[in-house]
Amino acid sequence: MTNAIPPYRQHNFVYPPWTASSTREWEGYREGIDDLRYLGTLRKAISDAATGGGKAAAEAKLAQTFVDKMDVTGDLYAVRDSMIRWTIRLQQATGQYRSCGRRRHSK
Repeated sequence: MTNAIPPYRQHNFVYPPWTASSTREWEGYREGIDDLRYLGTLRKAISDAATGGGKAAAEAKLAQTFVDKMDVTGDLYAVRDSMIRWTIRLQQATGQYRSCGRRRHSK
């Protein structure tokens, strides 16, 4: 018996006994899809803000510069956080932002 890695093991998302438990490979794939969704949402926000004119259009240009210069070889959590912040900023500039967090009620 050898200690060789079976062929194509690096392409697996699950390992024996083939249960539904999460693996690092699956979590990486899932996070990659989440990042693409964040980027798609940001690109739509840029497009909406660019057609809005005024301050929103100026914000859209800055956000597009961020996307054009985005470094995906570094800290991806920081990139994701920046995409979220830019999306919120643009949605606020166009009046499309809706918070999904808890609202504070005054007494």
